[in-house]
Amino acid sequence: MAPRHAGGTRVHFDTGQAARIVGVPTPRLRQCVRAGLLSPVRDGRGRLRFDFVDLVLLRTMRGLLGRGVPLRQIAHVLGSLRRQIGGRALTRLSIYADGRRVVAWDGESRWQPESGQFLFNFDAEQVMRRARKIAQLPAPPP
Repeated sequence: MAPRHAGGTRVHFDTGQAARIVGVPTPRLRQCVRAGLLSPVRDGRGRLRFDFVDLVLLRTMRGLLGRGVPLRQIAHVLGSLRRQIGGRALTRLSIYADGRRVVAWDGESRWQPESGQFLFNFDAEQVMRRARKIAQLPAPPP
């Protein structure tokens, strides 16, 4: 939900303001709108107006783009997430790049939005330590 003025109206930002707040070039912001990744409203003059939710999603996209995730893949991820989480807000999730894959986290579960596959939450280093200990155990007698 966007911040509200005392009168109860939502705060909206123009294209330049939104780009500066999030730290993306204005052409990249417009590209995200054309790709359908953001849904800003238009004012009476037809100018794009972004709310707080748009800015949060744009910040997430900036992070994914910065990690080398292509815009087309981001569009696919967001579409998949919208189907997977139903009416819940995308802004309630953490979405990040983990190597070559995009991961969503809702505070309890981690999954890959593109496949819907859930990921185990464990410490890989701890698993490796245990595996080394097991490998050092003597073999059982024949």
